[in-house]
Amino acid sequence: DKDRNGTVGYEEFLQGVRGQLNARRKDLVMQAFNIMDKDGSGEIEPNDVVGVFNADKHPDVLAGKKTAQEVLEEFLETFDVGGEKDGKVTQNEWMNYYSNV
Repeated sequence: DKDRNGTVGYEEFLQGVRGQLNARRKDLVMQAFNIMDKDGSGEIEPNDVVGVFNADKHPDVLAGKKTAQEVLEEFLETFDVGGEKDGKVTQNEWMNYYSNV
């Protein structure tokens, strides 16, 4: 119960079971973050991802079920783990996500 709220949430459980990222993996995760964070703001925003993440070949886009923009938004939402759902990905959210992969 890291946040001392009296319960162990799903993310806390996963972090407890998987443990901390080792230094090498943290470095790789942050290198990937820095590539995605085009403007160096410390947050990945949709505009940062557009040139790096191409959703045109995503199965749902090819099938006409979703637009590339919808897939991009879903991609960004996957990182809003334990964070604010604002369409931006902070370094902490990025690290939390990859700690749980």
